[in-house]
Amino acid sequence: VGYIPLFVSVKSHADFTEAAATTECYQMHQKAEAAGPEFGALSLLVIFGAERKGNEKNLLDKSCVKQLCKGGLVEAVLRIPREDKFGLSDVFASMTSDRD
Repeated sequence: VGYIPLFVSVKSHADFTEAAATTECYQMHQKAEAAGPEFGALSLLVIFGAERKGNEKNLLDKSCVKQLCKGGLVEAVLRIPREDKFGLSDVFASMTSDRD
């Protein structure tokens, strides 16, 4: 039985560009490669307070799951909108900022 390493980066930005997301995912990809070529890895970038949706891969894409099962390196971006249904962006912002 093997395992799949998970690299997670959490950001709180209203405007986190696709270029910034690509750079962040690339950095996690480099760390995953350093973990060893025999393992696949999932690098997950979570962006709280996103004002717009990016064009990144769908996290639930079946090809991503297949790639992971074959030992591939997969990057995914999850954007949580500022006005999300569960208020996660507000909670995260309140924990990471000086606002009351």
